[in-house]
Amino acid sequence: MWQFHCLCIHSHRHGSICSGCGLSEDVTISANDGVLSDIDYFIESIVLDSCKEVQVYYRDIGGSDNCSGVMSTLISPIWAVKGAVFPAGTHTLVFRITDASGNADTCSVDVTVLPYVISVTANKEVLCEGDSLQLYAETIANASYSWTGPQGFSSTIQNPSIPLVTTLNEGTYSVSVTIDSCFNTLLGSIDIYVLDLPVINPDSFFIYDDETIDNGLLIGNDIINFAPMPTSPS
Repeated sequence: MWQFHCLCIHSHRHGSICSGCGLSEDVTISANDGVLSDIDYFIESIVLDSCKEVQVYYRDIGGSDNCSGVMSTLISPIWAVKGAVFPAGTHTLVFRITDASGNADTCSVDVTVLPYVISVTANKEVLCEGDSLQLYAETIANASYSWTGPQGFSSTIQNPSIPLVTTLNEGTYSVSVTIDSCFNTLLGSIDIYVLDLPVINPDSFFIYDDETIDNGLLIGNDIINFAPMPTSPS
């Protein structure tokens, strides 16, 4: 009686992907940064489409055993053919591998796609009270922008601003971006910090003629004494 051997699944051009029955490889792809993890070169190339989603092209899965004529077929998911758009998330691709005698085994590859992240910047990430905050979102053609943030902040401008911030404006500012004719939503965010103003709280103090108080607060009945700058004895 013929004895079936576990197929050694491999890429035709590179090393082993599955070293035995039922083993799998993990692949990680970032829409921003490309292929992050693919130790056995399963991925041939990726293309970022106009919706900022990833089209994935992968290599053929092959196998070897004691029979000739080994070939593979994608079992699931049926949409995950070469060149298909892979939505963000983890997708397990299962291949059936058969030989000329009809013996079969399967191999799976987990492909994780990290979504495209919108680049968000600001004029300054650390502000003082009384400063103005200017937010910037990456420019994308035919896109709509929706911002949210602390204190009920919202805006549909690509690059909104907030004048005269206080500590209440500190927090995370997030933007959602939708592109015309696309069904996915792109996200980005930035953390903004606001420092308290310095508080002037002595009973009295001197301000010399070449000094100024900038954005300071006077407390109670403080007395300000103006005086000429002292000079060193000649």
